[in-house]
Amino acid sequence: VSASKMPHRIVKDILFAAAISTSLVEPSFGSSYRFTESQVEKSVGYRTVTNAQLASNGEILISAVDGVAIYNGNQLYEIDTSDQTGTGLPESRFVGALQDESGGQYLVSRQGTILRYDPQSRRFQYWEKGPSSSDRSTYITAVMQSKADTYWLASSDGKLLRRDFSSLSESNMYTFPGKVIVGLAESTNGETLALTETGEMFSIQGDSVEELVDVSNLCESAPKEFTSIGVDSSNALWVGTKKGGVHIINLQQGRCVDIEELGAHSDEVDLRKSWTHTIQPSPDKSEIAIGLDSGLLVAKLSEGVPLSYVFQHLASEEVIDIDYIYEGTLIVSTY
Repeated sequence: VSASKMPHRIVKDILFAAAISTSLVEPSFGSSYRFTESQVEKSVGYRTVTNAQLASNGEILISAVDGVAIYNGNQLYEIDTSDQTGTGLPESRFVGALQDESGGQYLVSRQGTILRYDPQSRRFQYWEKGPSSSDRSTYITAVMQSKADTYWLASSDGKLLRRDFSSLSESNMYTFPGKVIVGLAESTNGETLALTETGEMFSIQGDSVEELVDVSNLCESAPKEFTSIGVDSSNALWVGTKKGGVHIINLQQGRCVDIEELGAHSDEVDLRKSWTHTIQPSPDKSEIAIGLDSGLLVAKLSEGVPLSYVFQHLASEEVIDIDYIYEGTLIVSTY
C-alpha cells in the first residue's frame, strides 16, 4: 500500500466491485466484475477519499483528506469530527487504515496520528502518534498491517516503524537515511519488504535489514520512480511505477517483465504508461488488484502465473485505494 502520491482532484465515487465470474482460464479482458457506485458528494460534500474499510458492524468506514464518512449500504453520511474526544480530532487528512485481530479499526493521518474507531458509538479516540507526528514537515508515505497483529508506518524522513497492536511499548524503528519508502508488503515466508521511490528493495526480518535487489537496475525498461509493491502466492514481486505501468519480478530467476509481456492489454489505454497508485493482493493471493490512473486492473493467478485479466476503464477516474472485504469482493476508492 502506498500513500506517496497525494491526490489533488475532487473525489467522484467509491466503487464496490463484486466478482460474478472467477473461472476464466484464458488470457483475456472482459467485464467480469459488477460495479455499484456511491456518489460521495451527494451526502457529505466534495472530498478526496483515501481509504475505505469494512467496520465490524457491517458498515463501510470511509476516510478522506478532510474528514470521515460512513456508508451503511443505503446512505452515505458524514461523521462529525469536530469534538469526538473533548478536544476534537488532531488530524483530518487520513492516508491509511488498520484493523487489529479483535476487529478494532484505526485511521492513520498524514502526520502519523492514529485514531481508534468505535463502530457502536461512531466515535473516534486518540490512540497514538506515529513516526512523523513530532515534525510537521514529514509525513506518512506507506502503511501496512501484517499477519502477526502488527502494523508498519513509513515516513518521508526515511523512518520505518513496526509496532504490535497489543503492546505500544514494544516496537522497532528502522532508518533508511536519504531514502523514502513508498511501498510495504509481506512475503509468503513472513518477511517484510520495503520499496523506496528510487527502486531499492529491502527485506526486514527481526532486527536484520538486507537489500534484496535494486529494481531500477533489474527492470531496465521501468522509469526510475516507483510507487507501490505487492506479493503474489509464488512470492513474485509486483512493482508499480510512475507512468511506467507494473513490473513483475522473479528473484530466483533474476527476471523482470512488464505486465503486458504477461498478456495484459487494453484497447483503451496504454498500460505501459499508466501511473500505479496501489497494488493489493487478495487475502489468499489468488489475484492481484491494481489501482491505476486509468482504472482498475485485476490479474487472476494460478501458482503465481496470470491466467486472465479484468480491466475496468474509468474515464477521468484514478483508483487510489483497494480493500478486499473477502475473496472476490473489493472496495475501490477513486478520485
